[in-house]
Amino acid sequence: MEFVFTEMLIFLFAVIIISLICTIIKYVFDGFGLMEMAKKKNEKYPWVSWVPYAKEYLRGKLAYNTNIGGTVFLCVTIGVSIISFIVGYSVYYLITIYKLYKQFSENM
Repeated sequence: MEFVFTEMLIFLFAVIIISLICTIIKYVFDGFGLMEMAKKKNEKYPWVSWVPYAKEYLRGKLAYNTNIGGTVFLCVTIGVSIISFIVGYSVYYLITIYKLYKQFSENM
């Protein structure tokens, strides 16, 4: 049983490392690409493409050619992030409550 747990732990660690590497690669390509697009559009601050959430404003501004487009895209991004967090927390919370109920209802 310990051997299976160890294998699962190693597999999980490998998945986390690979995911982290892929995330870093995506971040770098996204940053360079957005920065080059901002330079071609003569944006004042193309380096903003490396700042989380600020890059979403720049992305919207470039796509819709207006500051309003950037603001709307940034607000949508923040909204989706908040909703994702709330849903993720809610699912985790419900699973925890279920496990507690199951564990303690068997013992009573």
